[in-house]
Amino acid sequence: MGSMGAGLPSGSSAVALRLFRDPEAQSSVLAALHHPFVRALGLGSLSREAFQCYIGQDAFFLKSFAEGYAAAIQRCTPGQQHLVGALSELLRGVQDELKLHESYALEWGVDLSKHLQPNSSTRAYVDFLHQVAADPTEGVAGIVAAMVPCLRLYAYLACQLAAAFPFADHEYTEWVRSYSSAEYLRLPSKAEAVLDETSDSEPYGERCSWERGC
Repeated sequence: MGSMGAGLPSGSSAVALRLFRDPEAQSSVLAALHHPFVRALGLGSLSREAFQCYIGQDAFFLKSFAEGYAAAIQRCTPGQQHLVGALSELLRGVQDELKLHESYALEWGVDLSKHLQPNSSTRAYVDFLHQVAADPTEGVAGIVAAMVPCLRLYAYLACQLAAAFPFADHEYTEWVRSYSSAEYLRLPSKAEAVLDETSDSEPYGERCSWERGC
């Protein structure tokens, strides 16, 4: 598809960039990039039913993200209170995404009340995030690390699609533009900055286990 550099963590985000380049992470990223769903989304050939299902599942997923950020804010130590602003901005970003999904749902005729139960893939991730956020011994780094890979993957996939199909004009173009926009891209970068600052004392192997958990 597009340039491999599009949507990558910035060079200033040492932890996120190192984890993104991890061979196992790269295998997962490339598998997602070449997944039939993603390619069909970029081409505009994705079935309406598949996109409707995605909207419902992602709304559920985003609600768990909001809970994760709220937990991270509560978990800030006295020495981490300066991070509350960044985490609150990330929480507002999720809330804005939920509003976007509500508009998509209205446009696509999706009844979000019928998608209150996640499918097996969504459930696996949501349960993982809930487990991390509910662990009283887990700090900000662990909670944010459980979410950063997903934020970055959305950005990377959207940027790759935007680069591969720059003149696309179909019913999914708005999705690609939204997640490859400067407004969205600052969110994974902000989360990665929080991860960099809070995970300095964590061994690289444990960081990798966080990343792979997503």
